[in-house]
Amino acid sequence: MGFFSEGMSVKEIREATWQLLHEELEWEAGEDFGLDEDDNITIMRNDDGDKYIGRLQFYESDDGDVVVNVLSPVVKIPVENPVGFYRRLLEWNLELPPQLRVGVNDDTVVLECEILSEHLVVQELNYIITTVLAQATSSRPTFIREFGARSIEE
Repeated sequence: MGFFSEGMSVKEIREATWQLLHEELEWEAGEDFGLDEDDNITIMRNDDGDKYIGRLQFYESDDGDVVVNVLSPVVKIPVENPVGFYRRLLEWNLELPPQLRVGVNDDTVVLECEILSEHLVVQELNYIITTVLAQATSSRPTFIREFGARSIEE
């Protein structure tokens, strides 16, 4: 059983997650996380000098379940050697923990994990957020160095 009650709306789960990040995980609103213009929770953690950026999106599935999507941008897709780059993305996807997946959103490579809210517990949400952000952050230099991908800040 997760920390969200069955039948909670997307808005209620987003608000409960906000409260959970602040109270249970002791994150600071405005410093560690905030809300974007679409009411997604944005994450701006800074651990050991690494800037983690990501987003928690909440939506209702076709089955009526609320899904939490933890997403972090990795790099912009390079113009040169796209075949080699995409091959490496496929390989990376196989190397990742099974709940994570690589995707492409417009011109940006993203790393994400989706989970049904009814199955989440505090420790698992913290683990998923930390894992997605850390994997995305640690892979950036390799994609930039090996394929000339651009940083997401550019």
